Parts: sequence; structure tokens; C-alpha cells
Amino acid sequence: YPKHPSSDLQPFFHTVKGMPKYSPALEIVRRYQEKFVDKMLSYSLDYGNVLYCMDNETSTPPEWGLYWMRYIKNKAGKKQVYTTDMFDHFFKPNSCEVCKHAIQNSEEYLFLDVSQINSRNFNQAHWDTLQWIVNERNKYSIRPINCVKTYGGNNSGWGSGSNEDGVERFCRDVIGGCAAVRHHRPTSGNGLNEKAQATIKSVRKVESLVKMWEVEPNMGLLSERGEDEAYLTAKKGGKYVLLFPEGGSVKIDLSKYDKDFTCKWVSIKSGEWGGQFPVTGGANVEISTPDSSGWFAVLVTTD
Repeated sequence: YPKHPSSDLQPFFHTVKGMPKYSPALEIVRRYQEKFVDKMLSYSLDYGNVLYCMDNETSTPPEWGLYWMRYIKNKAGKKQVYTTDMFDHFFKPNSCEVCKHAIQNSEEYLFLDVSQINSRNFNQAHWDTLQWIVNERNKYSIRPINCVKTYGGNNSGWGSGSNEDGVERFCRDVIGGCAAVRHHRPTSGNGLNEKAQATIKSVRKVESLVKMWEVEPNMGLLSERGEDEAYLTAKKGGKYVLLFPEGGSVKIDLSKYDKDFTCKWVSIKSGEWGGQFPVTGGANVEISTPDSSGWFAVLVTTD
């Protein structure tokens, strides 16, 4: 079908009673849809690591996805299944009612896929959009926030951005609170090109020192920071991960912790270690990147 799902013109997505374009003639289509789902579940329910996402970039009313989420849960019986829907307007969630509905409905949307924040949003606005979602999610039951599509390539008219934008978004997603992050396929993303591989290597090196579930975003600890210059996730007094998308220099507040730290550099461009140096706490400490490329700075106590 040639039309993008965001236009919501395909009758395939209106086979459930109550949908705007439903008609009794679509009953036979839904019966085949159910048989297809039954066949899929005959395999997938044997495994506990399957995530079920009802749609891709949808603008269809949420009742469609909810029907299938409930259908899957009913078929699963006592087995735990994880279901969600991927709404196209997550790139502007504060004005997207269905996005808010998914965030608030923790009983049925058991994880969130917010991949669309990685299009149309750039630099500081990208981070701010993710943090808005994280903060709203935290008002309800804590569930994973996933980005299975991190755009960045082709500089499309709809806002994919450049390959460098994809690298920066990937890194912001990781330290900004996402549970899963993936570079989207070319031409709308980096796929597994050299930039993507280096990004993944750099994140894995960071994770060898700090697990992302041990820390949380804390921009209030940074000072003398320009817009989009640096981002921070931290466990105060113990572990800090600074992201510099394009190099820079900021101060980090360690004034309450009179102890010794080690700062290790990881190059986002190469995926390799970039040296280390001692840091003494008890003050606002300046951290400056080795050059103007992208870097992670990982501070851990020497205890």
C-alpha cells in the first residue's frame, strides 16, 4: 500500500468496530488478521524476550492498537507479554494527546517506544524532548523507554538530520534514560556504518565503568555550559558520565564530595579510550575535552 501510515488512509487499520473507517465488510479482513497473529504467537509465546509493538509511526486512533494489545494478552494467558504502540507524533509529545495517553496508561502500554523523538528534533531540543517524556513517565509506573530507530542520515526534508546528528542523538538517548537504542537503517540512519560502530564501542566502554541503570540525568550539576555543549547523568558522589557532542568545557559540581575521582575519556569518533587524569572533589571542577570531536568523560571515585 503506497501511503505512509501517518496519513491513516488504509482500511487495514480500521477493521475493529468503533474505528472511524470501520464497515462490516472489513470483518473478513480482521478474521485473517487474527489468524496471522495467532500463528505468530504460536512461536513467539514460547519466549519471554519478545516485545510486541502494534504499529509503526501511526496516526491511527489508539483503539486499534489497544484491540491487538488486549488480543495478545488474552492469548498469552498467564504468560507475561510486553505491548506498546509507536505513535508518529512522539517528536512533540507535550502536544500529542495519544502520546500522553500511552505514557499515562501503564497497565496496557508496558513499555514506550518514542523513536520519533529522533526525527525533527536536534541538539538541545532533542534532549529536552526526551527529558519531558522521562519526567512524565516517572509520574506513573516506571516502564522502559525505547528508541529502536535513531534517525540521522540523508538530511531528508522531514527531519532525519545528518549522520553526525544520528551519532549525537544516539548518545543523548543512552545517557538520557532510554532502555534500548538502535541506529536506524540507511538512508535515514547510520545503520552499522563506521560512525555507528564507533558509537556503540564508545558506549560499551562507558558501560564497563558505569551501568546506565545506576545513574540518572542531572543537568543541575553543570555550570558554565553553553546550549548543547554537554549533558550529564550521575549517581552523585560516585559516578558521573558527561557527554560532549562536539567538544567543550564545563564545570561539574563535586563540592559536597571531598574525595578523589578518576576521569577517563572515551572517543565517540573512534570508539577508543582517550586517556585519563585525576580529579579532586570538594569544588566545582572544570572538565575540558581533548579536542572538538565528540567525547564521553567518565568520572568514578577511586574508593
